[in-house]
Amino acid sequence: MFSTKNHHIIPSQFYCHQECSNTMILSYFFDSISSLWLQLNNVDYEITVVLFTVSLLVLAGAWTAWISKNTPPLPPGPRGLPLVGNLPFLDPELHKCFQTLAQAYGPIVRLQLGTKVGVVISSPAAAREVLRDNDATFANRDVPELAMDAVAKGHSDIVFSPHGPGWQMLRKVCVREVLGTATLESVYGLRRREIRNTVRYLHSQVGSPVNVGEHMFLTALNAITSMLWGVTMKEEERTRIGVDFRVAVAEAMELLGKPNLSDFFPGLAWFDLQGLKKQMMGLVGRFNKIFDAITDRGLGLDGGKESRDFLQVLLQLKNEGDAKTPLTMTQLKVLFMDMVLGGTETTSNAIEFAMAEMMNKPEILKKAQQELDTVVGKDSIVEESHINKLPYLNAILKEVLRLHPVLPLMVPHCPSQTCIIGGYTIPKGARVFINIWAIHRDPLIWENPAEFHPERFLDGKLGFRGGDFSYFPFGSGRRMCAGIAMAERMFLFSLASILHSFEWKLPEGEELDLSEKFGIVLKKRVLPAVYFAVSQFSHKFKMLSDVLHKLLYTISNQWTWWWAAINNKDELIRAVALTISILSLSIFYYLWTFLSSRNRISAPLPPGPRGLPMVGYLPFLGTNLHKSFTELAQQYGPIYKLRLGKKLCVVLNSPSLAKEVVRDQDAVFSNRDPPVAALAYTYGGFDIAWAPYGSYWRSLRKVFVREMMSNTRLEDTYSLRREEVRKTIRDLHNRIGMGVDIGEISFLTAFNVVMSMLWGGTVDRRRAESVGTEFQAAILRIVDLLGKPNVSDFFPILARFDLQGVERETKRLSELVERIFDSLIDLRMKMNLDEGEEALKNKGKKDFIQILLELKEQEDTQTPITLNQIKAFKGKKDLIQILLELKEQEDAAMPITLQQIKTMLLDIVIGATDTTSTMVEWVMAELIHKPEVMKKVQQELLDIIGLNKVVEESHVPKLHYLDAVLKETLRLHPALPLLVPKRPSQSSIVGGYTIPKDTRVFLNVWVMHRDPEAWDDPSEFKPERFLSDSGKWDYSGNNFQYLPFGSGRRICAGIPLAEKMVMHLLASLLHLFDWKLPEGEELDLSEN
Repeated sequence: MFSTKNHHIIPSQFYCHQECSNTMILSYFFDSISSLWLQLNNVDYEITVVLFTVSLLVLAGAWTAWISKNTPPLPPGPRGLPLVGNLPFLDPELHKCFQTLAQAYGPIVRLQLGTKVGVVISSPAAAREVLRDNDATFANRDVPELAMDAVAKGHSDIVFSPHGPGWQMLRKVCVREVLGTATLESVYGLRRREIRNTVRYLHSQVGSPVNVGEHMFLTALNAITSMLWGVTMKEEERTRIGVDFRVAVAEAMELLGKPNLSDFFPGLAWFDLQGLKKQMMGLVGRFNKIFDAITDRGLGLDGGKESRDFLQVLLQLKNEGDAKTPLTMTQLKVLFMDMVLGGTETTSNAIEFAMAEMMNKPEILKKAQQELDTVVGKDSIVEESHINKLPYLNAILKEVLRLHPVLPLMVPHCPSQTCIIGGYTIPKGARVFINIWAIHRDPLIWENPAEFHPERFLDGKLGFRGGDFSYFPFGSGRRMCAGIAMAERMFLFSLASILHSFEWKLPEGEELDLSEKFGIVLKKRVLPAVYFAVSQFSHKFKMLSDVLHKLLYTISNQWTWWWAAINNKDELIRAVALTISILSLSIFYYLWTFLSSRNRISAPLPPGPRGLPMVGYLPFLGTNLHKSFTELAQQYGPIYKLRLGKKLCVVLNSPSLAKEVVRDQDAVFSNRDPPVAALAYTYGGFDIAWAPYGSYWRSLRKVFVREMMSNTRLEDTYSLRREEVRKTIRDLHNRIGMGVDIGEISFLTAFNVVMSMLWGGTVDRRRAESVGTEFQAAILRIVDLLGKPNVSDFFPILARFDLQGVERETKRLSELVERIFDSLIDLRMKMNLDEGEEALKNKGKKDFIQILLELKEQEDTQTPITLNQIKAFKGKKDLIQILLELKEQEDAAMPITLQQIKTMLLDIVIGATDTTSTMVEWVMAELIHKPEVMKKVQQELLDIIGLNKVVEESHVPKLHYLDAVLKETLRLHPALPLLVPKRPSQSSIVGGYTIPKDTRVFLNVWVMHRDPEAWDDPSEFKPERFLSDSGKWDYSGNNFQYLPFGSGRRICAGIPLAEKMVMHLLASLLHLFDWKLPEGEELDLSEN
């Protein structure tokens, strides 16, 4: 009998399941499987299934091995974190960040952006492979979620539509019909009308500073909307609709510039966690209403008019019903949006950069104007017909777009299939950036690439068509910009008009900033008042700078202390620690929210911005907190709250509110909120700066103010201060004619002065230099740790873990400083015993350590002072000697301990070095910026001191103008712009709002000092404002419009010493030397 063999036959199609050029391995396995199958035909079915399954597994493994061996690797790139990838490590200036990565990893770099794979191309050769050799593969875009749902109308626009017949039809309509030469000529009158309106307005502003960026933005927007529907709409209707449209465009640009979680994590798109999609859809509705009104109007007009706008051209195309170019109303609206969004900011920013570059190089500006005078004529008006005759102005445009391409990374490409570029595999669906900013500055291609040199384009070899991959500012290939013709006309016509019609220069005393700011389009970072009156949108539109990126960027870039790993293992450990911390913080945050919701307060909390769970508003704060707080005050008022991690913070920005805190409720707000690092170096907060308000703190302050900072004690240490200042003067005499760093010299002088006051009368010079070097390194590191953000300060519950090691390192440094103090104190105490008090007094060389040690011996049990506090205070009579004298005195009113001596000495070191040097540096910068003010100061010094004499501290009270200069500097640049944060000991009401107990309260004196209601020309450096009534503007803190040293109980205790040190050093520097900038150097007065 025969069995039915067909029941177990393997289907023949199994053998041709995959095509392969090398089938040897597969054939072997297939033959083996067939043989086994036929041999086991009559064996149990279960055994057959098992053997067949094993065969399949072996086959799959062999196939995988073969594929891996024959597929090129992915491009190299930095390692990222789980889930978020490399997002936390990206700088907001993406084009520069990508250039840095290319220098480390090569011209093709891979990044993990959330769940998206990003690839950055940074060389002409790789760009050629993408945009020419594999152009069809890379012709698609990586569409942002907002553009997909709103602007692109489901892939109906030119920018984001996938490559195919639909997109080809749209581009054909746009390039041939709308932006063709004939159509652009037909709407020339509309462009000319708007540019002439701008020129007429600028004529009315002659002599006044104007914001070129703002006016060019409005000109471009008006010109484009005029070309869109300028013939269709009447003047009144066009003006009314233009206002609504301009507002809607600005809002749309802002939304498109915000990072969207959905773009990095598409799985979250459905939830719209940030509400951006909802906002955009609301804008889309507004755009539809505007476009519907315009198109309805256009449909009722005669299309045969000689003068037509873009709307009439498109409506005619739609009505003709050409099967090859079918055009819907949706596509018509989206084309309008593409033209507006693509043609406004790009044009205005390019013109702004061109003006800035020419203002920076007046000789180029002069050449451009001479060319215009030659071609156009001085008494004629620029027309577009002149443009082709202006080769130098055209070269300026090309050079501007080389240095500052409007889209430095282009619009990202998205390959439709996996392909090989530069020997690396680019996966299907990757987000591919072309970093033309880096290519345009490649020193292997361009000579002096950072220089603005239009002459390099006069040979006419390089254009905008994308054929040369060393220069393609508008892209290349199928997806290159469709609006080049209109952009070129708009830029050259606008720039030629304003250059030909006006002379341009910087207002006196202003500086030019050419730094860039990455965003939807590349912008100038700063719009200085030099010739820009008011900034418009330049600070609003960012990419990867609002919600997601601010969170991740802040953690990685501003909190570099967390990620500073020296090896991969350390990096992995920190990544795991961060993940665990976030999970833990989530739990504690919701517990805290639940518990705190039970408590109800009588008055509301201040208003403020909404933050994120756990971290609050931390991710959204910039590095310049005082300016960030000022911007928030403009939005939320003079008092507002912020949640910084677990801490609730309140910022006060007005003199009246400051008065409520530091005078009306001074006792309540007299406590500090010490950071962990401060507690570590002050024995738990036992110094003047951080000790809680009470009898202990009062005793410290009494010793400090009455004994250390009294006129007698400061006179005791004057010779020590004078000696260090004289050393600096002698050193500068040896460097006359050479460049010097004022900040460095001021810091070293201040540090040496303080060191000399500490122990200058106790130890000899050799020992002092040896101790000073080690001591300086330790102090600088402590100051650095105090300035670093610490997770433990924002999340106190994590303090015990010391995740960053800040507390451990601070304690180690504190122990080192303590050993130095102990050795010096022991030395001084031994000197006291050996020589006797009378001998020391005869020497007149008491330092602060001796003074404090004398105080320590006073047996007042009500105000004990410890050794640790003496570390905070700093003579040929030095501070150690003064403190020891205080310690030895048996005055029951003021006992002092060695611990208090140490903490007071340390307070003086940390509080008197960096602040003093910073103020001297600011004063010198402002004086060099205004030579006429410096001349007045030097004339005063000559009148008071004389030409051949040396400055003494006794001269300082007579130098009224120099005193006014210092006060004005402290107004514009207070050393502590937010002072030391306060912490209320109980809940209280300020400005009608509840300030809960233990809130961290900042006083933004920086903004109070620049309040236009309190100060005339608040941003101007005018020392004369302090000469009229010197008593009104002092450092006492009684005038709440001027609080450089604070006010109330916790006002700075070292004001007398600070004033003497700064004035003496400044007067010495200005009296003995003339100062000027090195040739070709620019002065930067920006703050950090």
